[in-house]
Amino acid sequence: MTLPNREPRPMNGLAYRMMSYLLRHMKPEQFVDDLLRRSRVVPGAIVLDYACGPGVFVIPAAKAVGSGHIYAADIHPLAIKEVEAAARREKLTNVTAIQTGCATGLEDGSVDVVLLFDCFHHFKEPGPVLAELHRVLKDDGCLSLRVDHGGADAPARAVEATGLFEAVGTNLGGKHRLFIPRR
Repeated sequence: MTLPNREPRPMNGLAYRMMSYLLRHMKPEQFVDDLLRRSRVVPGAIVLDYACGPGVFVIPAAKAVGSGHIYAADIHPLAIKEVEAAARREKLTNVTAIQTGCATGLEDGSVDVVLLFDCFHHFKEPGPVLAELHRVLKDDGCLSLRVDHGGADAPARAVEATGLFEAVGTNLGGKHRLFIPRR
């Protein structure tokens, strides 16, 4: 599948700052830790937090993977700045920020876990994004989908409809689903 040359546009700066503030203040630590554990974020894992926003999950994931690595991808330049600043503040050397609206630049089959949390509603055309995530996932990797805006059924069906992923975890709490890549 060929990815489009035209990347989507980020939300305006004010809208991003409001979203960032709300996300940073509404996700209790225990919720974040539980969600990462259910998403198979384990020591040594290579994780891509796609559409990471202000990095609510990036820093806890970086601590959880230890010697592993976190790639934090987002289209918004403010998200990249926030993630980089947080990683510096926490003295984490296992975080790399990637500014993108689709293509990550990561090698094929290089990622253990892709986090796709509370962002699916922003994708006008999820197909190219899902193709990119499928490309970077290892054969035994997983895509962790969390949908906080509306139900998870429609986004989960959209993921499966690509033919690139198969659902493996549907009983993780109503808004959280796991998928493995079909090869």
